[in-house]
Amino acid sequence: MKVQPRGGRVLTTQLYFPGESQNRSDGLFRKALLVRTAKNAGWLAGRFDFVVG
Repeated sequence: MKVQPRGGRVLTTQLYFPGESQNRSDGLFRKALLVRTAKNAGWLAGRFDFVVG
């Protein structure tokens, strides 16, 4: 994932979905990078809030 505020530096990171077995073996995994998920009308919705300055 890459995000960049207007005129700012690019932030490159990786996001993770909860419950994925590969999370445990990924050396970059941190709980803070988990996407929040919820089922909504049969769809799986995900949310992650970025704070950049």
